[in-house]
Amino acid sequence: QADEAARQHEAVRARLADLGDDQRAELEASAVADLDAVNRKRYREQGLDARGLRELVEARMVELLDAE
Repeated sequence: QADEAARQHEAVRARLADLGDDQRAELEASAVADLDAVNRKRYREQGLDARGLRELVEARMVELLDAE
């Protein structure tokens, strides 16, 4: 299960790797806005270094890309 999660996370990162800085920043802001209040606070205090937050934000970024 951990291997599958790692593969999925790598696929997400690959999708986001080619984004320009502006598009990445816009998607990240939208993804963070979609987080619950607790995780938005963690983002403000610790950024994407908050435990598990990077994966949540990046997964939401890909969802937003797919919705375009």
